[in-house]
Amino acid sequence: MNTKEYILEKDPDYYAFLEELLQKQEDYLAGNEEVLADNWSQTYLTLAERVSNDHTLAASLLDTALTYSKNYVPAILEYSQVHARQGNYEEARSFTQKAKDIDDTYAPIFVDEANIIHHQALNGDVDFDEALEDQNDLLNQAKTLEDDLAEAAQLNRLMRERFLDYGKIAMALEYSRGICCFSAYHFDLSYRS
Repeated sequence: MNTKEYILEKDPDYYAFLEELLQKQEDYLAGNEEVLADNWSQTYLTLAERVSNDHTLAASLLDTALTYSKNYVPAILEYSQVHARQGNYEEARSFTQKAKDIDDTYAPIFVDEANIIHHQALNGDVDFDEALEDQNDLLNQAKTLEDDLAEAAQLNRLMRERFLDYGKIAMALEYSRGICCFSAYHFDLSYRS
């Protein structure tokens, strides 16, 4: 049975997480509604992500998310993507900048910037080769900030998929080989023909 002492002994970090969560819940029940504001923001962010093709509804849900926590960076970044999907790149970048002003070491900000460039490339506003170079640089920045190896692997997958999205199948294969054999943290795109 997982007793308090057992969890504390086997996994002190997990125990600390549970203690923090319980303390937040106790504070909330005592009347401090701010302690769970990010939780409510995340709830509305998740709903917005589910309806991402309905820009109006997604924006409305993100507005609600930001009323709970105006500095909730994941919601701000999703708002950026709503604008990017609509082709409003400058507005998208303004949301990205707002997120950077809050926390410029948050790796998903760089992913967001890469996604804006991706939307521009798909709409023909940016050359595919230029878009790949810029996205590679941004995703490498994100990887240097990312401590979670699973997230770093997702960034590698995202870059490989970008090669495929732009019809660069040979480069996607080469990138995949590089990930398997070497550190892909700084993939060299200079050999392109």
